[in-house]
Amino acid sequence: MSVSFSTQPTSIKTKISRVLFPIFFLFATATAIASFFITFNFTDQINWTAPAALSPKIYTDKLEEDWTTWSWGSEINFTNITRSYSGNSSISFKITSPSGGLYLHSAKGLDTSEFKSLKFAALAGKENQRFRVALYDKNNDPLQSPVFLTSYGGNPIASAWKIYQIPLKDLNAQEKLVRGILIQDAEGPKESLLYVDDIELTKDEVAQPSKTSVSSDKFLTLDPKSSLPSEEECLKRVRRSEWEIRPENKEANQNIPSNLNLPDWNGVDERANSQIKSRISGNFTGTTDEILQWGACKWGFDEDTVRAVAVIESWWRQADVGDKGKTFGIMQVKSDSHIGTFPFSRDSTAFNVDFALAWRRACYEGYIGSLGEDPAYREGDEWGCIGAWFSGAWRDEGAEVYISRTKDFYDNKKWLQPDFEYY
Repeated sequence: MSVSFSTQPTSIKTKISRVLFPIFFLFATATAIASFFITFNFTDQINWTAPAALSPKIYTDKLEEDWTTWSWGSEINFTNITRSYSGNSSISFKITSPSGGLYLHSAKGLDTSEFKSLKFAALAGKENQRFRVALYDKNNDPLQSPVFLTSYGGNPIASAWKIYQIPLKDLNAQEKLVRGILIQDAEGPKESLLYVDDIELTKDEVAQPSKTSVSSDKFLTLDPKSSLPSEEECLKRVRRSEWEIRPENKEANQNIPSNLNLPDWNGVDERANSQIKSRISGNFTGTTDEILQWGACKWGFDEDTVRAVAVIESWWRQADVGDKGKTFGIMQVKSDSHIGTFPFSRDSTAFNVDFALAWRRACYEGYIGSLGEDPAYREGDEWGCIGAWFSGAWRDEGAEVYISRTKDFYDNKKWLQPDFEYY
């Protein structure tokens, strides 16, 4: 038998079939495999449940999951039953050494992306204790310097629980992973005692008072042409406290000027004299901080800008004298520039503050004619007026340096720092 082989060339159609067949085969195989995984595995992926996020509650009768204590310089009881804001117990926090801290730590950390504020209840073991709060990041480093409870409703009191709600933005903790919460004594070795309850992060916005109306709490800057509160109203609204960082101011703090007859200011809009200068009286007595509050209320300014300027001018010392014996008091009123202010500016803290803030309000309203020689001068620029109080010019180099330094004191609330009393 003979076998014969065709010698005709293979057709193009056959060649294409030989090439495409393996491709079709691989495609069909891949499709089948994919179908298998979609049927048996992808469904599992859809139904898979992510691990639960850490609860925003940190303490409610007990420390919540994953939270533990890294506290120092203190005695802590997490199941104190003698005081509680809600439930059956609270944290008792007794300071045993200077700067003792209640420090709560989480290994997992709490994502703050969905939250707006830190909220907790506090009750003082005795009056006139000061505490500050900070949050710590994923590396267990503070996100910023602590903020003082004084700025968020005042110090804790012994007669009733206070609810504190601190915006996360004030703690530099927006959209961060927080692993630590610190509540720290700011007084020193006094063996302070504090009760704390219901610590949590909340989604609630912290309401901010309108700047176009008078706030019932912190005094804020009122817009130009706003109606200013009366002395009587501010007398009622000052937040009274026994705290006195400068006891040496006592005599001047109790001194109200008599026979006050200030001459009209020169080179100003007539409204500066008729509407502003005419209100200056120095008619208030109290602690140094109460006087600064009263001035801020009366003239419609952010009380912390007033405090900050008093820091940079005199460290809150009414007896301070500068500029070769020409400037006096807590706000350093210049006797040669502001005729008729001496000796009241030296002898009365309230007059000193009253006069300085009256001038700032005249500047803020756009009434200071000498500043009007600079085309950049305009109403409504409070920081520009703060700089002009120092340099006498509108935002010149000296004014800008002064503004920058004052803003530093404003931002870190220098008057509440533990070392302020030693300046």
